[in-house]
Amino acid sequence: TLKWYLLPKPQLDDSQYNVTPFSRYGHTVVVYKRKFYLWGGRNDRPVPCNRLFCFDPKSRQWSLVSIVGDFVPSPRDGHSACVINDRMYIFGGFEDH
Repeated sequence: TLKWYLLPKPQLDDSQYNVTPFSRYGHTVVVYKRKFYLWGGRNDRPVPCNRLFCFDPKSRQWSLVSIVGDFVPSPRDGHSACVINDRMYIFGGFEDH
């Protein structure tokens, strides 16, 4: 049986405020080690997002993830993503230049 939870939108003085992603579309979410990882997407802002967010369903908390490596994907939406061998891969999508 699945159970839905409504997470309250954090207020400015809440520790979750700066680590909770804004409402968006065109993003991807992958599941890795029982956590959800969200990349990219946009809302009505002119530029898509290039931050990696993590949601832990056990604690119901968001966090920002540091990206390791020589390459950080550019902000994008409309892409695909998957996890293979402990790495998240992002394919295609739309970039603003």
